[in-house]
Amino acid sequence: MTTPRRRQAPTFHPVTVAGISQLTPSMRRITFAGEKLGEYPNDGPATHFKLLLPAPGQTEVTLPVPGPDGLVWPEPRPLRRTYTPRHVDRAGQRLVVDFVLHGDGDGGPASKWAAEARVGDEIVVTGARGAYRIDPDADWTLLVADATALPAVGTILDEAPAGARVLLVAEVTDKAEQLVFDTAAELTTVWCHRDEAHAGFGMLAAQAVRDLALPDGRGACWVGLEAAAMRTVRRHLLGERGLDRDQLHTRGYWKLGVADHPDHDTGEE
Repeated sequence: MTTPRRRQAPTFHPVTVAGISQLTPSMRRITFAGEKLGEYPNDGPATHFKLLLPAPGQTEVTLPVPGPDGLVWPEPRPLRRTYTPRHVDRAGQRLVVDFVLHGDGDGGPASKWAAEARVGDEIVVTGARGAYRIDPDADWTLLVADATALPAVGTILDEAPAGARVLLVAEVTDKAEQLVFDTAAELTTVWCHRDEAHAGFGMLAAQAVRDLALPDGRGACWVGLEAAAMRTVRRHLLGERGLDRDQLHTRGYWKLGVADHPDHDTGEE
């Protein structure tokens, strides 16, 4: 019988807010500083890490301690949410994270924290893992994302091979939320603007993928959407488009009505 491989324990990095800027009306960029960021683990583009906030009623993040069967978390546990490092600067001991802000009280604790963050605020982040890189041998790459996954898209495009053919389908609220990506890839972008008249988060992007004329050759697809929309796109690519499973990298970045949706939802059930 094969013994299950124990997952590597996360590394914890206390950080301080060093800078804040507004990229779009709903996306805020926060730069963190911390001495331990000089050794920050990050596999590459589109990785994810846990951002730790104080538990309700607490003022500081209390970290776990080693136990015989792994880490033992304090009670109440700190709040944990999953994000993507937009930039990692080990030499400068900086970590940049882009946060989607939600108005009218719809956001979770991390979105609320980001909206109220001030320079000097302190939190804790874990190291990042789970990279995705564009295959230089692929004839084309399709990226499908909503606002929550656009920071990951940015990191993928940052490291895209020069001349790589990339198609991006991105769903955002309106034109003011569109981003400009500086990339060496040959990028074609389809922006989908979602308003209150459209039901189903990510479904405009899903429809745009159905309507998209994919290039000839063998491609690869990366999808980061709300969990139900991700599954819709995944079924379409596998079924109607006839792609193989090894051509797909799919992630349910969040799930409507669920707090802290697991970061390992690939839709492969």
